[in-house]
Amino acid sequence: MSLYARLITLKQEEGSSTYDEDSFAGQVLSGNHHLPTPIESYIKALGHVVDNASIRYKLALPAWPEEDGTFGRMGPLTHWKYMSMPCPLVCRQRIQEDMRVTATPGVREWNLPVGIRPIEEGAGNECKKAWALLRDAFRRSHKKKKDTKSGQASVHEKNGVGTLPTTPSPAQTPKHPQPKGKRGQKATDETPSTVLMRYIIESKNNTPPPDDIEQVMAGVVTTLRSFPPRERAIAKAKIFKIVSDMEIDILSRPSTSSTVSTPST
Repeated sequence: MSLYARLITLKQEEGSSTYDEDSFAGQVLSGNHHLPTPIESYIKALGHVVDNASIRYKLALPAWPEEDGTFGRMGPLTHWKYMSMPCPLVCRQRIQEDMRVTATPGVREWNLPVGIRPIEEGAGNECKKAWALLRDAFRRSHKKKKDTKSGQASVHEKNGVGTLPTTPSPAQTPKHPQPKGKRGQKATDETPSTVLMRYIIESKNNTPPPDDIEQVMAGVVTTLRSFPPRERAIAKAKIFKIVSDMEIDILSRPSTSSTVSTPST
């Protein structure tokens, strides 16, 4: 709910949110729904970003729920939408199911609402397979970048025998093999959420302190965001006009040049 409410606030800045969405975001963000501090900080960090050069980058929303609070019937073409954005109807049912299990412990499994449940037999397997391929591709790309950045050599397959098992030569066999991990212990890849969180923290730590101009502009940006769209456009036009007029005035001033005489030889 908090994530969906945060995304609604981004739509409010553009003036594209509906009355029902505004009401929902107001209830969730009223302060009555507390989250753990790390999760709350992570959700608040999502959104538009302004870099050191005062360039504003907007967060693109790949999909948005329809009026009934869904992305349509679950299937291979809509599964990515449910995995990319919170679905209000599914969130509501999950809360209801959690309350049911808390009140009467028993069967914990529950299914999607009938209106969006896949009708094709085995459709869920295809959706999970497609999402797994996207996830694995992201992890491989991230691991490759990390290995290249750390200076580790890339692994290249030989032509024609890349898929055949090979026996290492005695010179390639280490004298002291690395000890194996504990039984049952598996290496876990970093999730996209972990990578994003670490990037946000590192960016904050590596950001140089702003100068007086950046501090003033940051305050102006914060104030402009609170304006309605029409007043925001008027304020931006006036600010641009003031800066342009002063720049033209400076360029119009006569430039003074001095000459230095040199002795004749």
